[in-house]
Amino acid sequence: MFVRSKATGQYCFNAVDQYVDTAWDINQDVPGARSAQTGKLKFIIQSIIMHKASEKYFGGDGSRQRAIKDLMDDWEAIYDRVLNGDGAGRRLNSATEVKATTEGEHLSSLEDMLTSWTSFKAAIQAATGVGSGGIVEALRNVTAKATAVSKKSEATNELFSTMVKTTTKTPINLMLPLPLTGVWAPGATMKMATELAIEIINADQEMMPGYNFIADFFDDQCDPDRAMRDMLEKFAASQDWVGVGGLGCASVCESLAVISASLFLPLVSFECSDGSELSKNDLFPDFVRLGTTRSGLAAIVGSISTAKDWFSTVRIVAGDSYAELMLDVSSSMTAFWENQRMEGAELPSGQVVSRLSVVESQMDTDFSTAQTIFAEVSANKERLILLLGSEGQLRQAVCASQANEVGLAWVIDGVRAKNWWLQEDAVLAGSPETEACNADLLTSLLQGSVSVMGLGRPLHQGISMLDPSMPAPVEEHMECYQGRTPSALNAYVKAELARGPSELEPNRTAVAHPHEELINFALDGVCIFAKTMKEFVFRRKTTIEQMRERDQRRFNQITGYIKDSMTFEGASGTVDIDGNDLPASLGAWQLQGNKTELVGIYGSDGVLNFSWATGLQNASWQPPRADAVAAEEESFPVLAVVIPILACFFCAIVCYAVYSGRGAVSKSSNKA
Repeated sequence: MFVRSKATGQYCFNAVDQYVDTAWDINQDVPGARSAQTGKLKFIIQSIIMHKASEKYFGGDGSRQRAIKDLMDDWEAIYDRVLNGDGAGRRLNSATEVKATTEGEHLSSLEDMLTSWTSFKAAIQAATGVGSGGIVEALRNVTAKATAVSKKSEATNELFSTMVKTTTKTPINLMLPLPLTGVWAPGATMKMATELAIEIINADQEMMPGYNFIADFFDDQCDPDRAMRDMLEKFAASQDWVGVGGLGCASVCESLAVISASLFLPLVSFECSDGSELSKNDLFPDFVRLGTTRSGLAAIVGSISTAKDWFSTVRIVAGDSYAELMLDVSSSMTAFWENQRMEGAELPSGQVVSRLSVVESQMDTDFSTAQTIFAEVSANKERLILLLGSEGQLRQAVCASQANEVGLAWVIDGVRAKNWWLQEDAVLAGSPETEACNADLLTSLLQGSVSVMGLGRPLHQGISMLDPSMPAPVEEHMECYQGRTPSALNAYVKAELARGPSELEPNRTAVAHPHEELINFALDGVCIFAKTMKEFVFRRKTTIEQMRERDQRRFNQITGYIKDSMTFEGASGTVDIDGNDLPASLGAWQLQGNKTELVGIYGSDGVLNFSWATGLQNASWQPPRADAVAAEEESFPVLAVVIPILACFFCAIVCYAVYSGRGAVSKSSNKA
């Protein structure tokens, strides 16, 4: 009987879980999992009564008492979960996670149920060990208490279920292509930050009360053709979209910027910082990107070149798929330095005139190509290397250098995964040529390397880090995330990225090497959509149905508002779009020992704060190896050998002459 009852209960729980999953897919604001837990409380009470009633007949071995104790423990654990949720401050990212109870009426109902439960539990414990004479009276008391707590449980469950039935908010659907895989894949970081941002806005109901943002993520694989195809499929499947966000790879941004404009669908890229083409308003008049352009890369590289006399050339080494970016970076840096030389005017603070020449090299998937490049680097005595590529390609390039050189000055362009050189690399480990390139060797070779990417935080935070003597900056609460500061929200996202599997989420995977500098841009990207919807729906009285329509006039109004009128203090700093871009600062980080330190900032005003005073170190940069000097062959020892021989020769002649003379005298004497 008990086995069948338990099985039936499990079937019911499974059915409820499926219902909760379905409700979650439709509206993630609905606390369906919490409601399901209150239903389990009532079932547990009924199970306890059955065990207690049969204890006299089947409990001789104590199994019923143990089962009752386990059930009571389960009830209290579930009650605590319904009351407090799955951890203070924890986000809900699945249908199974329980939201903490904060509603006044619901809290009162839980308190009433707990009071009845306490009486019921006391009655159960009082009935334990009662002799046969008092068992009937004890069971009557248990039954009475059970009836009371069951009624309270039923009322609580009904209250929580009613909330599920009545909690409906108008959805605001966003399409979010992200590079979850591909040659460069920061999508996991961007997705987590976006989910958290949407969750906060939906829960607070400050920006869009009565509305619920719904994010539809898909993997664009950093492939423009794949991204375009998937976007068009999703667009054809639904007419509810109000905007496109996310995007990380410049090639995808170029493709989708054209498509979204043709569909009159507002687009905001959370990254796409590579290249200069996307800044051109004549090519992409409706495009907006938050990723920081690398206009200051030339100033930073030029500043590095003045540190040593033997920096005369910068070699750009680019992985496959980065050929176009290599040409863009090469031409822009050369033009920057040429303009510096021609202007002759006083340069912005921190900038120097560079006379570097640029050499370009393209890697492919064959490691021997990288070896050839760095053999040439060694032969030409080059010491300054600018790397463009995926994390795997960067590791391959650094590995190839160790056969010929140490102490190179590396500059790595763009946002990369945290500690990318420490990631496991199956390609390097799988070849006898490269298996020695482990994390320790790569760390050693990369000492002093400088990574240049968007600062991704308010400028004053960066400056205070460069100068520890400055007081900590005072941070304002953000409009979209009331009660939260940029640093606090950033820390929250990082904590969620690091959170691994748990009992409730056994399949959850932590992001071991997140792209941390993209977190704040994703938070601000969501805020842009929230502020846009608030402006048009509440201030301009545009209905959500009209926002979903593909109307060119309204599309132009929305794009104009984002690019020309909108401004706010965001997680990354002041958000005020200029043209197609968000003016922001570049950061320069240097690997020093086992730490990566912020050592420089290039502001949007052209001021470069990057020197030994800001923490830059150059002890690891070494000059080129001196040419091997061939040992001169020792000259033949003329004086030591020939002269003694000649002396001996003349001595022999003299001796022979003397000897011959004596012989002649002797013969003359005899004749006489």
